[in-house]
Amino acid sequence: AASDSVHHACAAAVALGRIDDAVQLYLRSELFPDALLLARLRLPARHPLVTHIYEQWAKDLKRRGNHDQAAACYLAIGQLSSALASLEELLPAARSAFVGAPGVGPDALRPAAAFAAAATAAALAERGAGALAE
Repeated sequence: AASDSVHHACAAAVALGRIDDAVQLYLRSELFPDALLLARLRLPARHPLVTHIYEQWAKDLKRRGNHDQAAACYLAIGQLSSALASLEELLPAARSAFVGAPGVGPDALRPAAAFAAAATAAALAERGAGALAE
């Protein structure tokens, strides 16, 4: 019911051509996917509001304990250090779940995390090289 009124208000703002206002309304209502969808469809790819949405969504995800999803938001906007920091916050909790498991030591996740970081860096480098070639 409450989200319906937000959607109606955003639809009215879009009809009036006030895309920034509609996106901001979604953000204030913490409807991050809706804000991002509207911004990506109606604003230029490098619009500062797109970056702002990803940053706010990442902060919300971290607050809720979804550090891996927050890292994905940071990666989407090229904030690699923030993505790595989010993943590092995830590791202590994952490690503690494995401590005491048969045959698994407290640092068993370090190689997996290093592999994931290397794979992500390689994918980003490849995407960046493709963008430079265009």
